[in-house]
Amino acid sequence: MRFEHLVCGALGVNTYIIGSDHSDDCIVIDPGTAAPVLAALKRNGLTCKAILLTHGHFDHIGGVRKLKEQTGAKVYIHEADAEMLRSNRASLAVLTGDLLESAEPDVLLHGG
Repeated sequence: MRFEHLVCGALGVNTYIIGSDHSDDCIVIDPGTAAPVLAALKRNGLTCKAILLTHGHFDHIGGVRKLKEQTGAKVYIHEADAEMLRSNRASLAVLTGDLLESAEPDVLLHGG
């Protein structure tokens, strides 16, 4: 199993890159910023196929749009947090003064 832990963004969000030893495909969990994630993907020769978000606060979603644009990966988020990808108010980014570009989820998750 491939596993890389990155600390991203001003609040030090735990970002994870996870994949199989037998494939160059991987998933990225909570990309707080895109640049370190993209650098890690390039360094390791990995292709991001999915972006999984544990929730939609600004510090966990800051890199989503750029990562999605650069990799074509699908974005997965719980339906209750999907609006946070579209709204700086809902994601609480307005509190920081550093507004995020909106992103669209590809798959809405349901359940607990």
